[in-house]
Amino acid sequence: MTTGPQKQQVFYFDKVMLHPDKSLVINMHGNYHYNAYDGKGERYRLVHLSVLFAPRDQKITQNWQTGKSLEDGTNTAVNRFSIALSNDGGKVFQMSPAYTAFETNQTKGDTLAVIYSEAN
Repeated sequence: MTTGPQKQQVFYFDKVMLHPDKSLVINMHGNYHYNAYDGKGERYRLVHLSVLFAPRDQKITQNWQTGKSLEDGTNTAVNRFSIALSNDGGKVFQMSPAYTAFETNQTKGDTLAVIYSEAN
């Protein structure tokens, strides 16, 4: 993952879960480097995030965190993903916005649809 032409962000996989509908949830952590633009230079903070990934030709059928069925409204001709965050050090991820993004088809891109979900 990169935040610009010169800065690469390194995230490490903590857990990968494959669900019956072939969707993946990949929990990760890493130090997010950023420039706070306050004159103190670059800083970093530990970030825990989860990627909800749906491979091409597969629909997400359920919010696997809550058990609720859902209707995937995204274009299944491409791979799609959305990101969820954790506010408690990676113990629990707020997956609802990521799943809602699939239901409401909040996608951008052609070959890999990045689905934008609101951060909690």
